[in-house]
Amino acid sequence: MRIANLRKVMTVMVMALVAGCIAVIPIMIKKHEEEGFVTVQFEVDGKAGDIYTRSVDYTLNKNPGMKVVKDDRTNMQFEGKIMRDTRTYDLKWTAKQLPENKTQFDFEAKGTEGDKLVDAATMGAEADKAVNNFCEALQKKCEIAPSAK
Repeated sequence: MRIANLRKVMTVMVMALVAGCIAVIPIMIKKHEEEGFVTVQFEVDGKAGDIYTRSVDYTLNKNPGMKVVKDDRTNMQFEGKIMRDTRTYDLKWTAKQLPENKTQFDFEAKGTEGDKLVDAATMGAEADKAVNNFCEALQKKCEIAPSAK
């Protein structure tokens, strides 16, 4: 009788451990960076319209000097330009509805400093900051995968 109870307790503990691990799985992010250019793609739970609106509103609130080139809320496409220090960044992103209440988010940034392209490491770091800010706005934990070389 005691062994049967012990098995039940162990089974419940293992199930709780597995459930806890599943609950904290971070958003996995695909990233590619090169000189002057970076792309990031990830999926997140939620409706694309909500994800898009939150991303634009959050970005514009954090960057009041951003020049909005395009904010198409119907097709969920955003383009903006921002100056940071001596660099200019052209940003684009889209949100696309996927099955099962998931959204695919595609982000790209181009960076220049004068007439030169911003180096790949800096572009990657800028993308990491942007994604982490976005994940903070969504209240999600994110994990950025290593750059694809």
